[in-house]
Amino acid sequence: MVSAPSILARGALAVASITIALPARAAPGEASKPSTVAPVEVGLEEAVEIALERSYRIQQAKLTYKDAEALTDASYWQVWPTVDASAGYTRNLLVPNPFAGTGAGSLFDGFDALGWLAYNADADPTINPNPTHGKLSFEDYQQEVYNGLIAGGVDPNANSNPFFVGNQFRAGVSVSQVLYNGAVFSGIKGSERFLEASKVAVKAEAQQVVAYTARVFYAALLAQEQTKILDKSVARSRDTAAETAKRVSQGVLPQFAQLSSEVELANKETELFRARNLATSAMDILKLALGLPPAQALKLKGELALAGQPAQVLPLSEAMDRAFEQRPDLRQARLQVEVLEIQEDVTWAEYLPIVRAVGSLTMQGSVPDDRTVVSQDPTTFAVTTSKNSFFADPYWNPSASVGLTVTWNIFNGFLTSQTLERNRVSTSKARLDLGTLEDQVRVQVEQALRDLDTARQQIATQERNIERAELNYSHAEIRVREGVSTQLELREASQQLDQSRFAYRQAIHDYLVARVSYDVAIGEPPVNTSKDTP
Repeated sequence: MVSAPSILARGALAVASITIALPARAAPGEASKPSTVAPVEVGLEEAVEIALERSYRIQQAKLTYKDAEALTDASYWQVWPTVDASAGYTRNLLVPNPFAGTGAGSLFDGFDALGWLAYNADADPTINPNPTHGKLSFEDYQQEVYNGLIAGGVDPNANSNPFFVGNQFRAGVSVSQVLYNGAVFSGIKGSERFLEASKVAVKAEAQQVVAYTARVFYAALLAQEQTKILDKSVARSRDTAAETAKRVSQGVLPQFAQLSSEVELANKETELFRARNLATSAMDILKLALGLPPAQALKLKGELALAGQPAQVLPLSEAMDRAFEQRPDLRQARLQVEVLEIQEDVTWAEYLPIVRAVGSLTMQGSVPDDRTVVSQDPTTFAVTTSKNSFFADPYWNPSASVGLTVTWNIFNGFLTSQTLERNRVSTSKARLDLGTLEDQVRVQVEQALRDLDTARQQIATQERNIERAELNYSHAEIRVREGVSTQLELREASQQLDQSRFAYRQAIHDYLVARVSYDVAIGEPPVNTSKDTP
């Protein structure tokens, strides 16, 4: 026969097993503030909603998903055109004559000779029937040109270097568009898979938080139910002890009966103290799971009961199919394999060329400090001057170009081949992890179905047993009152009733926990709430 303390120990073990890997905690500094509000009354659905809202683990998973979103968006920039604008200004202080030290320097002197030849040809009657001037020697021609410039107010020696331009301006726009880059295209596909895996990870984390919260909540309910049962047991023991003391004083029973009943009462009170401590510990664990400060008063709604629990349980084969189809952790593991396979494609694409289309439009300006334009009449040597604007056409010249560039890495010291080999190893390890997880899922589904079946059998047995224990205790009370039985028989009947009630509550708790494990195993939400899971 299972004793009440042993059942209490099972309850303590159930609570202790939940103290590992708490999914959420109160905000920093919040736990130290004493509670000044009324107790918060929560049922299972409210507890799950609070846990989903306050869980640090879910918040971290959501941040990881946001980071994956940013990474995916960033991966697209490599296929968009790259547009660069540039501008610059250079102030020339001294520019060398490119023809200095070469015979080409006399070329400019030849320009005067050409002018002299044209001048004399125009004065030749055989060429020009109506000449307006006579012929000049080359030296006289040069002197006339010089005199004309002086008369016009132009210094012939003002710019000894005709290539000097004081101000250089440059502005341009260049465009580059990737036409083919295997690594980039595969990388985009990989980032999309990683984003999907991050989204699935949020759902998987939420499912675990919901399942964990449900187990903690059921453990707290079980601890409270055990306390209530022991309260009633202690009350019965007090009544028995009082009745025994009365009969001893009347001389009906020996002193031994009174001492025995008092020992039994003390043992029951000790069990009650332990049960109350266990209930307080279970409540503290629930507060931590919900992210509530320890000082926050909490009151649980509901009781350990099967009302509202879905009765349908899929056969093993269908449950397996449902698990492999819906389990978010399996989906996450499969996506991880896909991401690593795509990473292999990214690395392998480094063997292929990168093709880009490029184009540029540039405007370059060479603007002299003195923008005066000198014009000299070739026959009279008269000089006229004008001044160009800053943006005059002779100073600004546009240029445009388009083309293709191909970049192909021929050899990089076997870096690509070694990286590809490491990628393949990582992919193989991920496939092994996926196979291990699939085996674990099969075991979890089978175990969950066995636990559900066992819990149902225990409930059916204990329902009938409670009826028998209550009837046995009633008969024992009657027999004691009629004097045909002893207090020892009554205490044994009371202990059997406590054990039956303990066992029944434990069986219901085991069923509810097994149902949560079953839902998690096949990928269903363990608790349906009004709040959507992430």
